[in-house]
Amino acid sequence: MNYLTLRQLAKTPEYQNLFVRAKEINGIRIFKNEYDFTFIQQVFLYYLEMYHNLYQDLYMKEPLISESVINDVDRCDAYLYWKQKNKSNPKSKAVKTQDLENPGAIVFKGKRK
Repeated sequence: MNYLTLRQLAKTPEYQNLFVRAKEINGIRIFKNEYDFTFIQQVFLYYLEMYHNLYQDLYMKEPLISESVINDVDRCDAYLYWKQKNKSNPKSKAVKTQDLENPGAIVFKGKRK
């Protein structure tokens, strides 16, 4: 099983629902084993959490996230990278709408001489 297959499986509604219920209800388990997870199980859990967070961002109407972003691996990774960079930079907490109008544009914000 490759990573792309695990990713596709992790974002399905069935596994997303199971993941949320397993977090909420102690008796529901995703795997038969409760500890000593295999590497594949750990990767699958990572993707479950990742897509859970992406769907939460979509529900909360965060900027730059959409269903099409979630369904495209490259755009999804780019969004996560952007989100991580903006989270660690306190100056860029609020995204301005004019910055979102043309995301491919280069904007120079230095002082003019």
